[in-house]
Order: sequence, then C-alpha cells, then structure tokens
Amino acid sequence: MDRQLLSIESSDRGLLQTVSGLAAALDGRGTVFTPLPVVRPEARMAPVAPPVVVVAFDDSSAAPVVADWASQYLGRYPDAVLTCACEGRSVRLDAANRDTAREELARLIPE
Repeated sequence: MDRQLLSIESSDRGLLQTVSGLAAALDGRGTVFTPLPVVRPEARMAPVAPPVVVVAFDDSSAAPVVADWASQYLGRYPDAVLTCACEGRSVRLDAANRDTAREELARLIPE
C-alpha cells in the first residue's frame, strides 16, 4: 500500500486533546501529525494550534481504526463537525452520521 495522507479538521477545539488516543489506537499502522504554529521570539504568548491533524496510513487496516476513533470523537463532542480530506476528496462527519463514519471514510480513502 502506498502511504495515504488523511487530514482531519474539527470545528471543535477538543481535537488536539484526543490525538494521543488516536495515535495509540493506530498501534504502528499509521502516524499522527499535529501542526505547530511558529512562535516568534518577541511573542509574549504561544499561538494556539489549529484543530487539524494529518494521519499517514502505513497499512490499509488503519482506516477502520480512524473511522472508529472519529465515531467516538463525535459521540464525545456532539456539536463538532469533522472534515476529512484525502487525495482531493473530502467528507464531513457530524453526530448525525457518526454511525456511518466507517463507510464514509472507506469511500474516501482508496486502498
């Protein structure tokens, strides 16, 4: 499998607190990246990181893990909307369609 990149953006700030759980669930089948904003030397405070993560899939079995994680995330943050993008295509997931997250992401991520 060629390495696939999936970006996940949330309308809720809770995303960055949950990525360690996603990384643990992937268990070596993928890598989770979080963007770090530049901190200027003269800054008095560090800027807030955006609620975006990028998941690099090293194994095709990682996609269902991410889908399960997304479903759990939407259960925990029911007002959040996740925008997932891969290879120029995207899908929006919210609490209303969290039960179909696995199917939605399977269509989004080519194997």
